[in-house]
Amino acid sequence: MSQVLSEVLPFFLIVAVGWGAARARLFDERAAEALSAYVFWIGFPALLIDALARAPKPAPGFAISLAAYGGCALATLGASLLLGRLLRWPERSRAGAGLAASLGNSAFLGLPLAIALFGDQARTPAASFVAVDFIVVLSIGVFAAARAGGRSTSRAVAGVARNPVILGAAVGLILAATHTAIPPLIGRPLSALAATGSPVALIALGAVLGQPRRGLRRIVEAPVLWASLGKLLILPALVYAALRLTGAPADVRAVATLLAACPTAVNVFLQAKAYGVYPDGVTRVVTITTLASIATLTVLAKLLSA
Repeated sequence: MSQVLSEVLPFFLIVAVGWGAARARLFDERAAEALSAYVFWIGFPALLIDALARAPKPAPGFAISLAAYGGCALATLGASLLLGRLLRWPERSRAGAGLAASLGNSAFLGLPLAIALFGDQARTPAASFVAVDFIVVLSIGVFAAARAGGRSTSRAVAGVARNPVILGAAVGLILAATHTAIPPLIGRPLSALAATGSPVALIALGAVLGQPRRGLRRIVEAPVLWASLGKLLILPALVYAALRLTGAPADVRAVATLLAACPTAVNVFLQAKAYGVYPDGVTRVVTITTLASIATLTVLAKLLSA
């Protein structure tokens, strides 16, 4: 339990700093937008390149586990879009809730937490699942967000291809697959920028929550409730069942389930703002799932470690 709390609680402290700065009028809405833009274009791509470029290569037979993990995330995204259509949610709400239900904070919460709980042998599968999240799942989710935001199919595809977060994950994966070392002249500033990605994103989230007349109003809205339950309960249950059916080793299944149970990624909040798809609702999902994950991840970590 202490390991989970030590990984999760610092997130809230940083969000609280951003919230306090906004309430003290140090950050207005334009400042929050600027922070979000920095993380979207620079901080998160640098973080993913830095993390994935140093990831070890997974075993050859690992592909079926990756496919099962990605398939469950995409099934959750598809179920969100279908449910929203049946319940007549606005198209932008469907896309935002779907992305929030399917993409977790696996890069800078799930990866270190998996290593802390299961040892360094968890690094390779965890990094591979992170790559699936931020290349495959994010690509499909961004395409759906772009279409919901009014872009044509061709513009939505172009938006995916130009998305800096997806590009950062792809570059990191290519560097790892080709065993290409980043020269120190580039690697040092890249690592410095990567270190800013997570805290600045959390400051930006807090600044948005702290803006007047924003925050957590209408917290029990249907898309918010669905996305929160989908992310914390439905997706990890699907991943555990799918990897068990495909015969994945117990340690790989534990890592995948833990990453699937991570709260909605702050990056989803940035994508929702960038494409104008339900950003207020996604902000609430990020906050709710991160708060609730103190309990859910603690219980799950105990079960998976047993």
